Amino acid sequence: MNETVREVLLGLKKLKGSSQIFSSTHRELFERVLERAKIQDASFHTLRHTAASWLVMSGADLLTVSRLLGHSDVKMTMRYAHLSSDHIAGAVGRLDTAWTPKRVLDDSAEGMFWPQLVDVQHDAEVAKLADAQDLKS
Repeated sequence: MNETVREVLLGLKKLKGSSQIFSSTHRELFERVLERAKIQDASFHTLRHTAASWLVMSGADLLTVSRLLGHSDVKMTMRYAHLSSDHIAGAVGRLDTAWTPKRVLDDSAEGMFWPQLVDVQHDAEVAKLADAQDLKS
């Protein structure tokens, strides 16, 4: 539980004669709000899915989210964590920083240039070593 949720929950009154904060009335109120807002295919339980998705998209690993949700199997958590298309596109976009296309001469293709993936980080390290060698000589 994060600090924000803790503060909100401590500010709520417990139900009379119970240790619980939420009741079926809260669920009914939430569902009426959804109805008035014309939000379909959502329920009080949807909040668990939303929390799981937001946690994963903010960088929390599935095992941690699984434990937070009380799941005994991470497969259930995978069903909860719905990733947005922007998040998926961003993940694919990270490949741009790891690899970049480089055109190299391929002798087997009669002098034609063919795109080839090259490890940018490795090339940068090799360049630093080469520069260091040049400084020594």
